[in-house]
Amino acid sequence: MIIPAVDRSRDQDPARPPKFFGKKLERAGAYASHFLFLFSKRGSSTAKPDDDRKRADDDREKGLRRMNIIKSMKRNDVYAATAIGAAVGLLIQPILTNLSSFAILAHPTAALRLGIFVFFTLFAPLALWILFLFGKLVPVVYQFGKFAAVGTLNTFVDIGVFNLETFLYGTSAIGITLFAVFKALSFLCGTTNSFFWNKYWTFSSARATHPEGAIKETKEAVSFYIIAGVGWTLNVGCATFVKSVEPSGVAVNLWVNVVAPLAGVAAAFLWDFVGYKFFVFKEKK
Repeated sequence: MIIPAVDRSRDQDPARPPKFFGKKLERAGAYASHFLFLFSKRGSSTAKPDDDRKRADDDREKGLRRMNIIKSMKRNDVYAATAIGAAVGLLIQPILTNLSSFAILAHPTAALRLGIFVFFTLFAPLALWILFLFGKLVPVVYQFGKFAAVGTLNTFVDIGVFNLETFLYGTSAIGITLFAVFKALSFLCGTTNSFFWNKYWTFSSARATHPEGAIKETKEAVSFYIIAGVGWTLNVGCATFVKSVEPSGVAVNLWVNVVAPLAGVAAAFLWDFVGYKFFVFKEKK
């Protein structure tokens, strides 16, 4: 007896596609969903062109600042350089008083003192402008010029305060120990002045506006005085050594009040620039 074959195609759910077409539809759906995902992602990236453009401009500005590329000399730099020149013109006055024993500086007149004050007041911004021009070729030159201007002010704060101390105490009565004490005090004055000028002008470090910024400023101050401590060792140590080898043929006032302090400043100058730029006021990349 032969049993006829049963046609099961009629029993299949008419709403469900055949197995072969089902796989094709699933694959097509996957491609479609992937395409829609890419399209939506592309649309979201172009939905805010202004934000993207602003972000790109900010990144470019940060890059230019890190490269220290200078386009124009700021007006604040001119004012700062003028103030530095005027301060140097004032701080040089006690030095002139201590050197009045020399014939060329004997009893400096008011006209000479005023002329020196005016000269430094006008020369400082002019010198910074010349370094600004060189800075267009070698960008770091301009920043180094600002550091040199602050360094010049620090030098005259240091030597000016030291000369005031020796003028009040008497140059001839100063021994090695007292010289080192006077030099340490004058160096502290110059270093404190250096911190604020280098932080807010030379290296343009931002002011603290929140607790994290306050912590950053505290770290900067600690790092600054660590670097300054090494500079103090170089400065005071070298100046004291030069004072101890005072030659017999040189006037005491010149050697004690100018030569020895300048030797100390020169010994610490390069160390201070490298330490402040790369360790204290370094920019985050």
